Parts: sequence; C-alpha cells; structure tokens
Amino acid sequence: MKIIKTHMHENNCKKCNKTIHENFCSHCGCPKSLQKIDWRFILHDIGDAFFVNRGLFFTIRRLLTKPGDAVKYYISKERTQYISPVKFLVICSIIFAICNYFFHTDHVEHAIHNNNPFFYIEASEWLLTASILNWMKDNFAVSGLITGIFIALGIKIIFRKSGYNLLTIFILLCYIGGIMVLMLSLATIVQRFIQVNILKIFASGSILYLIWSIGMFFDKKKVLSYVKAILSYFLGATMFGILIFLIGLSSDFIVKWIS
Repeated sequence: MKIIKTHMHENNCKKCNKTIHENFCSHCGCPKSLQKIDWRFILHDIGDAFFVNRGLFFTIRRLLTKPGDAVKYYISKERTQYISPVKFLVICSIIFAICNYFFHTDHVEHAIHNNNPFFYIEASEWLLTASILNWMKDNFAVSGLITGIFIALGIKIIFRKSGYNLLTIFILLCYIGGIMVLMLSLATIVQRFIQVNILKIFASGSILYLIWSIGMFFDKKKVLSYVKAILSYFLGATMFGILIFLIGLSSDFIVKWIS
C-alpha cells in the first residue's frame, strides 16, 4: 500500500492545522509564527516575569497618588491596566528581598518591629507569647500577613455599613501592603548610604499611608472616614494582642498546673 505524504501549508496553524488569514489563528489563537529566541526575546520575557508589561509602574503611580480611588476603580470598573493585588504584593516582596540582601543594615529589623503595633505587647511574663512574637520578628513576611488579617477584621467591623466584604478589603490591603514594602525597600537602600536612621521615618510614614489609603477608599471627603481608619488599625492590633495574651496565659497556666 502506497503511503501518500501530505505537507502542512505554510499558512496553516501549527497547532490545529486551520488556515491562518492574519497573524493569529482565529480558531485556537496560536500565532502564525513564533518569535525568534534572541536577546530581545529574553529581555521581554524577564520584563513579563516582573509584570513590567502589565502595568507595574502605572499601578505604583496610582497607588502613591490616589490609592483609594485606584483600588475602587480596579474593583468596580476596569482591571486590565493594573497588576492583580496578590501578584503586586508578591513582586513588591521580591523587590524588598533583593534590596535587603544587597543593602541590609541593622536598622531594618527595628523599623519593621516599630512598624508593627503587635510587637509593643509586653510578653516577658508569658514564655509562649514571647516565643511567638520573637518568631514573628524573625519572619516579618508572615507576620505582615497575620497583621493584615487582623487589620482586615478591624476594617470590616468599623466600616460594617459600607457593604464591602472581607475579600474586597483583602484586595485593598494587598495593594497598600505592596506600596509599604516598596517604601521599605527604598528606605533600605537610602539607609545604606546615610547616617540618619531614615527607617524610623518610614515606620511612621507607612502607617500614615495605610490610614490615608483606607480612609480615601471608603470616603475621601469625610474626616470621619480617616478617624475610622485609625480605629480599624488599632482595633486589629488589639484583637491580635488579646489573642496572643490568652494563648500565653493559658499555656503557662497549663505548664504550671502540670508541674
């Protein structure tokens, strides 16, 4: 039996073999021709990995100037110009990790601790409580996530009449947290070259940014909105403090009871 060999036409899709009339296949979306692998391709791939082509700088600029409006626009109107909140937080964390690796100073941990109200809790009398807080100090990325959870609960309680659910508040805090991490990254670089402890300024400035962003998100024209933002922040800190206090108190009571 004679086998007849057929050759794919050069205008046919390499994936589904449908005829391509333009640059992409109308059937499966596959491109007519693949880009040549060269330095331009590699640089584009790196840029895409860091979301440069997906609105990184646009997202940062909007969050620095009008954070509340930017997040509301992302939630209710149009999202293609912005990086998604979780991706934004991840890439900002990567940037900080790189900056901290090359420009690390002894002031970084102090600024992180001062920036987190949960670390003001006096835990010297409760061994387990002290151990938990010390672990969080050494793992500030995780502690930041835990901080965000309690602040989100605080926001949900204080702004309960706003109609926003916890997931929406989570999106807001991801964007705010990303900018705060970038601020810390910049401060880490500057701190490496100057004598003044600029990271102390960051610790206060980032909290003000957090409160300003939350207040703007809910109602930027009302002073009460910013007052509620302050209450939300400290309510979250208080709830976390009570939880850690109860854990430490109960655990030490059990240890003393057993011994």
